[in-house]
Amino acid sequence: MPLPKLQTTLLLGVEKAPPEPACLPAGLESYFETLMEGGKEQGIWKIAAVTTAFERSAVLPIAWQGQLPTPVPELLPYCSSHANHLLEKSILQEFHAIVEFWLRICLKKGYLAHPKVLPTLLQWATSHKRYWHPDFLPVIGERGKWLASKHAKWKDLLPEAPVTDPDLATGAAFTQYLRQLRLSDPAQALALAEERWSEAPVAQKAAMLEVLSSGLALRDEVLLLRAFSDKSPRVQTEAFSLLQALPGSVLAQKTTSILQASIRISSSKILGFIAKNVLEIKLTADPYDLEFLRIETLSPVKGKSDEQHILEQLMAMTPPENWLPSLPDQPVKLNNLWLESPFSDFLPAIEKAVLRFADAPLALWLIIHWKNAAPALLSYLPEGPQRYQLAEAFLSQTEEVLKALLRAETKSYWPLPFCQRLFTHFQGKPYLISLDETSRFVWMLPSKAIDALESTASISQSLRDKINLQVTLRDQIQQSFLP
Repeated sequence: MPLPKLQTTLLLGVEKAPPEPACLPAGLESYFETLMEGGKEQGIWKIAAVTTAFERSAVLPIAWQGQLPTPVPELLPYCSSHANHLLEKSILQEFHAIVEFWLRICLKKGYLAHPKVLPTLLQWATSHKRYWHPDFLPVIGERGKWLASKHAKWKDLLPEAPVTDPDLATGAAFTQYLRQLRLSDPAQALALAEERWSEAPVAQKAAMLEVLSSGLALRDEVLLLRAFSDKSPRVQTEAFSLLQALPGSVLAQKTTSILQASIRISSSKILGFIAKNVLEIKLTADPYDLEFLRIETLSPVKGKSDEQHILEQLMAMTPPENWLPSLPDQPVKLNNLWLESPFSDFLPAIEKAVLRFADAPLALWLIIHWKNAAPALLSYLPEGPQRYQLAEAFLSQTEEVLKALLRAETKSYWPLPFCQRLFTHFQGKPYLISLDETSRFVWMLPSKAIDALESTASISQSLRDKINLQVTLRDQIQQSFLP
């Protein structure tokens, strides 16, 4: 290790402990003579500077013969020294969600990270990729991209070189080309996927289906049905999922028609007046259709009929709006039918469909009327007081509530009264602040929530300090980017 020898020389002086190549990190010893030009006193300080720079960047000096290339000029301004200091502080404290917050603010405001923090930032991004997104690349600028390209691990943060000839592209490069083509010319991208399909390996087919999932349209149905018949279970499953989500597809039409025929509301009349609404549930389906849809026809659960099991699968794979009347618009008496047996037994399957197809009105109806509704439905509610009022009923499931609210579209801080009640459920759950899915909740706390923390006895002092510091850093970061 070079550090002990370097410390010895600095403490005893160059006369008692002359500098030697071992003072330099491994791989830099060949530069010893060059650094010592000008005398021992100057040399030892050069060695210290080079060692510090190496420890920060972990990149060996580049051997270059001839004229060095001219750096590409940056088009965006660097952010303030205070903003860079806050970035370094957040990384040092391992507040990864706050680092991500810093990157988002920097990107939005149109600034660059200062060159001196680039090694630290790139190392952080490499070690914590769950918080890094390719959209953040403009923040490191041309200098950062060049520096990353020279490092064995950092270069993985950079996008692959664009492919101009699809005939020469394979694997990830072809997938990238197909994704770009899907955005500019969806029809041409589909034609290229169809051309490559027969010879593509399973992984490549799965990647092509993932690309097609963006901008899904009926023109994609022929290839999806082809994939649905593929020998690979993985490809079949992914194609099946896309066919379910494709409005108007053969698969969607079959599931919708079966549900519409199997579930009906009828009204009985006495003396010409409507006396009672009746919800009738009876499976009406062709066995061949069930086989085509890959429906399990035998119930694996004791006490659940085969018919119920089949209908649950159909409901979970079909957008509720295709077959289920709009419940929020129905009279209260009619709504109650859906909450009573036997239809209430199907609400878990409907909930799966709501979460899958993001049916916001039905999500709200389930939360209000169904006692077993999942907190995940909160993510589909529109922003406003009602979202947080309903969320309070789920606070005993703290982690799930945090995940749902963080997935929801939010443009302002969470209400202070809600935060105060949220904190009371942190008792015995100090891990919440460190979970990947929930640590971003410090983005959403109003500054005054810190005062509420001090009066919340259920939260340990260490957790209070951790939340307090992160919210303070968040506010300082916002201030540092103000003009």
